Amino acid sequence: MKIECLSVIPGYGKSSKCIIELNNSSPNDFNMVFVPLLSEIKERYLKECPNANLVEPLDDNKTKFDSLKEVLKEECNVITTHKMYERIDAEVVGLINKKCRFKGKKTLYIDETMDVVSPSTIINNDDMKLFEELGLISINEDTGKVSALKEFPSRYKNTFNVIENGLVYFLDGRYVVFEIGIDFLQCFDRVVILTHRFKTSIMYHYIKTEGRGIHFLDVDKGRVRKLKEDARKRIVIVDDINIDSKMSHSGFDSDPEMMKRELNRVIKEAMDKTGVSLEDTRYTFFKSFGGMDAKAVNRWVKTLKIGKGEQNEDGSPKAFLAHSAKATNDHSNCKLMVWCLDKHINPGIPQYFSERGQKINRREWSLSQLIQWVWRSNIRVTEVEKEGGELVPNEETVYIVIPHAKSRREFIKWLNSDEEEDAETVDSLAKAQKNGKCKEWLNRNPQFADFEDVEELYHQYGAVQTKNILKERMKKAA
Repeated sequence: MKIECLSVIPGYGKSSKCIIELNNSSPNDFNMVFVPLLSEIKERYLKECPNANLVEPLDDNKTKFDSLKEVLKEECNVITTHKMYERIDAEVVGLINKKCRFKGKKTLYIDETMDVVSPSTIINNDDMKLFEELGLISINEDTGKVSALKEFPSRYKNTFNVIENGLVYFLDGRYVVFEIGIDFLQCFDRVVILTHRFKTSIMYHYIKTEGRGIHFLDVDKGRVRKLKEDARKRIVIVDDINIDSKMSHSGFDSDPEMMKRELNRVIKEAMDKTGVSLEDTRYTFFKSFGGMDAKAVNRWVKTLKIGKGEQNEDGSPKAFLAHSAKATNDHSNCKLMVWCLDKHINPGIPQYFSERGQKINRREWSLSQLIQWVWRSNIRVTEVEKEGGELVPNEETVYIVIPHAKSRREFIKWLNSDEEEDAETVDSLAKAQKNGKCKEWLNRNPQFADFEDVEELYHQYGAVQTKNILKERMKKAA
């Protein structure tokens, strides 16, 4: 398995790269694509990949997961959403392993990183407490990993599968799911991850803890600089609209009535100052807080002017865009983006990785979430069509309002820098020298020559650690 990553600023054309590869792949190959949103499948991939034989699992007469298993038995490629990931079980892994046994290559495309560690819709805390009391599960005191000790009742089959796949942990007082298992990735000859600032993501640290090499694909640095320069020209950061209290989830919970007043004030003030209509505005904050669930928050927002108009499928106002939104063009008309929160990573997750030698920069992780969200706006539209069909640079102003002062400063610092830390910046001579050293090392250690990611491991870890990682892999495979 070789893991590749194209990590570059939104708007560069990462999804387009995936679409081009799918359209040009051999009929003997098997491709599987994971994207964040259903709309991206229907409105982009299926339309732009007419010859790729892509099939989406449907829930017409059965569940989507059962449909996925049926589709994997056919001679076709598969596209589905990130939500399907946590349902992957041993049967799915077996079906993929059987594909292309004698012909073609298997490639997995992941459009935007998955959260990897998240609260799960499958895992229920009350159920898990009961399972522990009944002796159905055990929790490793050192790692927090949950293991199944006995078969669960049939109605908990999905829960049992996720635990059996080694994906459930008890961290910081709650059960979370690692939505990506290394066993699943190993089904493929090549894994391609398309994202931005990958090294700040949980998925990056997860792969590193598994001792896997990651090859960062080259990018056009001149093009990256131009995208950043064009964004700087168009973005206006409104810096005199603030909320002075804590904007973390605990801050929202500590005084929800005050926060409700502040949210309403900030969003209305932003629209008044910029002159942008509600239709072209997107705002975000925590979906639930202060004892209110998402439905209660939606009911409250819809009593305000900022909550009027069209609604999303979940009943929230159209102008509300979830802070986890990524990889969608559905909001590219928007000229005002209001980010009303200070997003923190679950504290148990950095602790988990720290114990395994990987340090997550919490503020850089938060900044990456903010950048992804802002780039759902019109800023991602770099060209517009004039009368007569001529394409010209888009010069529309996009207003950004970040009431949390520290988050705003971090965003401004990133916007004014030209560095993209994940892009491959090694010059060709240095790269050749590294590859030469790796070849010399392989001549002395020919037993490792068949590992596809040996060069990436050597470049990232050096000779001694690479040798240890590969010896451990050989031991497991024996």
